[in-house]
Amino acid sequence: MNRKKLVPILLIFMLLSLGAAFASWAHWEEQQDWFYYDEDGEMLRSQWLQDRGNWYYLGDSGIMVTGWRQIDGKEYFFDEDGAAVTGLAIIDGRLYCFGYDHALYTGSRRIGDMVLTFTREGLDPELLGGDIQSAASYTTDGVILQDASHDADRGAENRKDVRLIVLLMAVIGGGIVIYCLKVKRAASCLPIFIAVCMASTPVFLVYLIYGHDINFHLNRILGIKMALRCGMFPVRMNAFTLNGYGYADPIFYPSLFMYIPAFLNLLGFQFVPSVNLFLLMVNAASAAVMYYCSRELFHSEKIGCISAVIYTLCTYRICNIFVRAAYGEMLAMVFLPLVVYGFYELFFGDERRWMFLSLGITGVVQSHILSLMLIAIVCVAAGLVCIRRVLTKSRFCALAKMLVSTLFLNLWFLLPLIEYMRTDIDTGALMHNGAKSSISVTKLIEFFSREGGVTAYMNRDISSAMATSLGAAIVIGSLLFIYEFAAKRKESSRMAVVLFVMGSVFAFMATDIFPWQVLSKIEIISTFLAYLQFPWRFLSFASCLLSMTCAYAFARATEGIHKNAAVLLVLILSLVSSQYLLNGYTRQEAAFWSEEDVLSVIEQREYLYPNTDKEMLDGSCGTSENVTLTEWSKDGLKVSFTYTGDGQEAYVDVPLFCYPHYQAIDSSGRELGIIRNEKNTIRVLLDSAQGTVTVAFREPFHWRILEGIAIAAVLWILAEFLRYYRGFAARKKTEMTQIHAEES
Repeated sequence: MNRKKLVPILLIFMLLSLGAAFASWAHWEEQQDWFYYDEDGEMLRSQWLQDRGNWYYLGDSGIMVTGWRQIDGKEYFFDEDGAAVTGLAIIDGRLYCFGYDHALYTGSRRIGDMVLTFTREGLDPELLGGDIQSAASYTTDGVILQDASHDADRGAENRKDVRLIVLLMAVIGGGIVIYCLKVKRAASCLPIFIAVCMASTPVFLVYLIYGHDINFHLNRILGIKMALRCGMFPVRMNAFTLNGYGYADPIFYPSLFMYIPAFLNLLGFQFVPSVNLFLLMVNAASAAVMYYCSRELFHSEKIGCISAVIYTLCTYRICNIFVRAAYGEMLAMVFLPLVVYGFYELFFGDERRWMFLSLGITGVVQSHILSLMLIAIVCVAAGLVCIRRVLTKSRFCALAKMLVSTLFLNLWFLLPLIEYMRTDIDTGALMHNGAKSSISVTKLIEFFSREGGVTAYMNRDISSAMATSLGAAIVIGSLLFIYEFAAKRKESSRMAVVLFVMGSVFAFMATDIFPWQVLSKIEIISTFLAYLQFPWRFLSFASCLLSMTCAYAFARATEGIHKNAAVLLVLILSLVSSQYLLNGYTRQEAAFWSEEDVLSVIEQREYLYPNTDKEMLDGSCGTSENVTLTEWSKDGLKVSFTYTGDGQEAYVDVPLFCYPHYQAIDSSGRELGIIRNEKNTIRVLLDSAQGTVTVAFREPFHWRILEGIAIAAVLWILAEFLRYYRGFAARKKTEMTQIHAEES
């Protein structure tokens, strides 16, 4: 087939696909009450419905529910328009709290400087004092008496920072256009910039939309910010989550890159724009890293540009950022191309570039432990296959440097993690039956994924499954790669074929066709799957590898047309698929206008001691009967109290979880005993009749040593980069001198 004919054919295909995607006839219908009919004209009954940014529930007879309703053992409240209420709400004169799943929340919750304990009967609204305007008011039947007036005010505060973000992007875009006009070779920057902007459309909102894990990650950011304010660096304890009891997620979950939004917030940006700017940075970094790595792998600027566009607008990557709000996996995907490129250089290319693999693995380590687990398995397996490649002295030395530097860069995080995992802190809550959580092939190759959705399970329909798909560009690019390989097998790049096979295998492992249920009968695989949680996590690797090989296929298929036209074609194809998802996502209701909307009592139970009752965390101190507190205060992760008593089996319980390395020091500098009480918080054992005691987290000295080693490793890596590129520039200069000498 004439390659020039491919362009109109692909454009026609995209337009037809776009028309089919929007041919939806689902609709509401009023018949005294409201009902909802799907695309096939069937009335929905006894199920949740997400529409126009709100969640609705349709009863047994199909009628849209309003007012109070108990569903699956949980209490919900729906306004007069049928929308499920979230956050604070005053209903019939009583103050209630609803979680991000819209269910009635009972237990303690920090609101501003107060900790309120919510019950099913509600609270007196006057407890909020001046913050009473932050809650909307309803009758028992759902009739809206007063909207929450804080949205407009908070939106105005955020809008100032959003304008700065938009202005920054406009300046960068203008600079790129001017640069492209002056340097024709730089024209590839513009499509990548467009891809980054379009993948980031939700970040230009003045609020955040709900994502599956967003409350957990917003807690992490706020916990880092509050701990930094208290003088803790690096942050080892979260000072915000679970009403400020000191949650150990920084020990278990890599938090290095979460310092970025925390610092932005501390520097004066509002909380929501800080998070949005961080997400924009992640998109830009993903595009830049993929562009550089693909360009170097295939020695083609065109392939680098196309792969960056495909990867940036990949459906699964966008799902991770916004729908799932899986910030850890999102960050790990920034570094996956660097791991691929670094591995190639170490084993097959210029081994003096071993630093790229070290940085790639370190980036994954500092982003997401589950992705690290997969990376480790893949790299070890691939390394054993290619073991003969490192038997030369230079490659073996490069491999040793890579391993040592990677270890030194990450020991400051890994060793505390190992120490805490050896305690009885619960990590079993992370485990999930992964064998039943794979996706169908139909979902994998879906072109137009809807916003929202939940985890897909085997033997269930995919009508409510989230966007765990590769997207149109990768699916079409994969088919094109197969066609090109079949037509011109001898001319195909061996590296592209290997990457395509690996990417296809990872995509296959994400589906329900892969025999996970059979393999899970093997204990080690069953344990691996339980911690992996969802086999569709393999789509991170599949997206990375297939973006590279699909770019190679598109580049080969469009050799007869202008480079920029080929990139533009792929950009349009990627935009058609990704914007369908993003446009639906941005039509959802606002969930967070500021940090005050972040619920500190998270749903997750991991990283806590067993039997921790999160509803009992009211922020108060407790004492034995023979002790009286005359004064006490809490500043972040430090609690100070003054007491009187008889000194006989006396104690004080402070509102901090009893993790290792907390210390209780009295006014004379003497360390008092600490034990864990029945609530899993700190119990300070008193041995005198009176005194003043301060309880705080003290980082062990050997942790500080590891932090120093990490800093030294960073300097080592920088020195290696500097030495390599100085040598590279010298070699280039020598080559040019020889060429000029030969010409003369």
